[in-house]
Amino acid sequence: MQAYAMQYVIKQLGHEPYTYYTKVVEEKRINKAKQVIKNCLLKLIGKYNGPVIPHWPTNEDYEIIDTYTNQFVFDNIALTPYFSSIKELERYDHRCFEAFIVGSDQVWREEFSLNIPTYYFDFVKHPAKKISYAASFGVSKIDYPKSLINKCKRLIRDFSFVSVREKEGVTICRENFGVDAVQVLDPTMLVDDKQYSSLADKSTKKYPDKYIITYILDETNKSTEFVAKLSKQLDLPVVNILSYKKGKKVTPYPSIYDILKGFRDADFIVTDSFHASVFSILFNRQFCVLKNPYRGISRITTLLNTFCISDRIVDDTLPTNQIDFYNINKMLIGKRTDSLSLFNKVLNE
Repeated sequence: MQAYAMQYVIKQLGHEPYTYYTKVVEEKRINKAKQVIKNCLLKLIGKYNGPVIPHWPTNEDYEIIDTYTNQFVFDNIALTPYFSSIKELERYDHRCFEAFIVGSDQVWREEFSLNIPTYYFDFVKHPAKKISYAASFGVSKIDYPKSLINKCKRLIRDFSFVSVREKEGVTICRENFGVDAVQVLDPTMLVDDKQYSSLADKSTKKYPDKYIITYILDETNKSTEFVAKLSKQLDLPVVNILSYKKGKKVTPYPSIYDILKGFRDADFIVTDSFHASVFSILFNRQFCVLKNPYRGISRITTLLNTFCISDRIVDDTLPTNQIDFYNINKMLIGKRTDSLSLFNKVLNE
């Protein structure tokens, strides 16, 4: 959805955007080792209930998992030719583009990238405008090795404008790269909820008349118990939009249309996800966020603090107060206007 929103905004500002088309490759061995160690430590302190050695999807698994997502992408996002490797990307003639934009989400998180310098445009050899919009490191402290910090420091100095999504990103850029970054809204929040609603209308999925929807990336016994208590408190059935993750069989991720419709029409949303929190705000849905140390909480904390609703982060206490969206919507309009104005200025300088 970040890629969709980014292209939508750029088109609205009068430009013709394309997104680089590459495929997910299998996880790096070092990242697998890090994840196993992390799982062990979190399990020891009772913060993780999943398997210590998880199942890592293969490229063939991703073909199944991304079935509906790929269809959404092909229908709604303009793509470059397909690049099957970093070398193919480097050989391509990028001079057909006047500007390069990286963002948003965790594009600068090293453990999520096969080759992090790519996201600092090391493959762009000709003079061109380079911009980061709402790029995220995903963590409060940078986890790059020193050699990588030095390389990315050289690359980012060539950017015309650097913006990040979290306040921690501003600090990371200043302390590690010597760059003054600006904090902006995630691109998904630059798009009006009516546009997302038009996408939700394309869903054919049937939901109950009233319901709680859960979008929990890492389910635990604790989260399951919490949802059960909330269901009883609100006297509402629960729809688990990520039920595809149950069991060992690889099945497709739900369609974007179904997810958006589920968020838009829900009476309450329970999540541990940044973007599920974003859409709860955009659709003015009552919601709460479960703490998930495995994924990191700083991204969500920044989002909720921005709109003065940090109390929506819960541990095991059921929420009792209702969110007043009147002031939140006023803040959103103001921050959206500021971010769009700044982005438009940078693009057209």
